[in-house]
Amino acid sequence: ACAPAIAAPPGPAFGDLLDTRRIGAHAFIKAHPDWDGRGAVVAVLDTGVDMGVQGLRTTSDGRPKVILVRDFSGQGAITLSSAERVTEGGVLLLKNDEVTVRGIEKLGKPAKGDFLLGVIRESAFRNSEVTDLNGNNATNDEFAILTAETPEGWVAWIDLQGDLDVADAVRVDSFEKRQQSFTFPMRSPTTERPPITMALHIEEGGSLVELCFDDGGHGTHVAGIAAGHALMGRDGFDGVAPGAQVISLKIGDNTLAGGSTTSDSMRKALEFAGQYSVEHDTVVVANVSYGIGSEGEGQSDIDVAVDEIMVRFPHLVVAVSAGNEGPGISTVGTPAGSRLATAAAAMLPKESAETLFGSRIGRDQIFMFSSRGGESAKPDVLAPGVASSSTPRWDSGDIKGGTSMAAPQNTGADTHLASHAARRRLADLRPA
Repeated sequence: ACAPAIAAPPGPAFGDLLDTRRIGAHAFIKAHPDWDGRGAVVAVLDTGVDMGVQGLRTTSDGRPKVILVRDFSGQGAITLSSAERVTEGGVLLLKNDEVTVRGIEKLGKPAKGDFLLGVIRESAFRNSEVTDLNGNNATNDEFAILTAETPEGWVAWIDLQGDLDVADAVRVDSFEKRQQSFTFPMRSPTTERPPITMALHIEEGGSLVELCFDDGGHGTHVAGIAAGHALMGRDGFDGVAPGAQVISLKIGDNTLAGGSTTSDSMRKALEFAGQYSVEHDTVVVANVSYGIGSEGEGQSDIDVAVDEIMVRFPHLVVAVSAGNEGPGISTVGTPAGSRLATAAAAMLPKESAETLFGSRIGRDQIFMFSSRGGESAKPDVLAPGVASSSTPRWDSGDIKGGTSMAAPQNTGADTHLASHAARRRLADLRPA
């Protein structure tokens, strides 16, 4: 939960735009430049992460920032199926029950089997913040997508022009292979919104593709606070842990009100993050700036599931937002009631109040909306709950506030500790 505001004013110290001083991160990096998140991974469970924006392209030491994308919301799921090659009017076509395309001869014959065929429909983006993918002032376009098995694995081809002619389709690998992203070309000079960055994950077998994107803006903002580097292209304008890499685990379906998610989506995403920590022998800090009210704090199914997952995966750390239901007591939501997850409340630093809102206050304050404990000893920490941070190019509101913005501060702090531990472990393993 967050509220957008106007674009950040130019010129002030970056610490007033995104305050990393209150939690000690700025001083920590100054004393230990190499312990800025390197060696750890931040998993952003949110509306998605736009890996094409400035600030989320590289880490502080030049590595790719976003290294893996998955969609657990189901919003970006595209099902493909086998298709028949037919000739009509002397033109070779590839067709199945969903779509018919031409130009298939230009792609050649796959090394194994034949193409699977599906379609990306703009109509599936109804109610989203982004409904016109190619900026032609229509929301009913269709874009063909094909997959095939190559010697390098499963690959996709996308009809970005939306003319169902795949002769000029763009080849796209599963994102984890080489961090490839794409945008749909804007068709109208009167289009006001820039394009949305997309990437995809191809399931083994090629019959399911997950389109991964941020059509809510929330996840990209959160990622920038936790781990952004050179936000908005400004050297020195960093998130809390600029050396950390990011995996985007989309749980929010932005065709639903507020980018809603489900407990099952959140659980599966956390299990994926935990399994990643095992397979890559690294600490993963999962940021969950999501939640709803809870009648019994710590007793909901997802609260219990978070605890169980953290026990199963000891290298998984979970940082969550406490909720924006304050100032009444016992207003901490779920999954913030999880016993093992760290729940963050939101504060307003006095410098940020003046820089971001033009309001002079005598001291730091707790935001009134920040949820309070009562039945449980939550929240666990207090962190700045407002910042200017990265947003998708179509989203002009780079200032957002809420406990959603406090949680990634805590995520970044946890990542610092993981980075320090990783560096210490490497030092211990070096020969004397």
